[in-house]
Amino acid sequence: MNLAGAIGLVFPLVMVAAMITDARRFEIPNSLPLALVLAWPVVAVAGDLPGLQIAWACAIACGLLLLGIALYAFAILGGGDAKLIAAAALWTGAGETGSFLLYTALLGGLVALGVMLARHQTLLPAALARRTLVTRLRGEAHVPYALAIGPAGLLVYPRLPFALGLFG
Repeated sequence: MNLAGAIGLVFPLVMVAAMITDARRFEIPNSLPLALVLAWPVVAVAGDLPGLQIAWACAIACGLLLLGIALYAFAILGGGDAKLIAAAALWTGAGETGSFLLYTALLGGLVALGVMLARHQTLLPAALARRTLVTRLRGEAHVPYALAIGPAGLLVYPRLPFALGLFG
């Protein structure tokens, strides 16, 4: 495993940590997107990414951050979700950001449907309705969207340039 591949493991670890913390606390700590942003330049340099790919990744991430801020301002998306999506876009770059966003949207629909079901107790089996996350969902107005962002990132991860050394 080369240096880019080793540091590239930060991406899936952050995705899993974001899912766990968002499910538990309905919050994505700032340290998680920050870890992606700080590790990415090392991966980009160690992986010999061409300057044009680096520029596009930065432009896409900045654009998604601005879009995320706008969606946050209208209470459509959480601030942590916006930051995580933008930071992940650095890693997915121009080649996989479209797939990442598509997977995020599709999985986000499933997460939202699950949240709606959890908030309507009569639609759930009694044993499931007593689970901690399900119980917390009833009292929250938020959707733990990292439960969609994380798996979307993990789905595209094997196709990312720095991960190719790990997967073939």
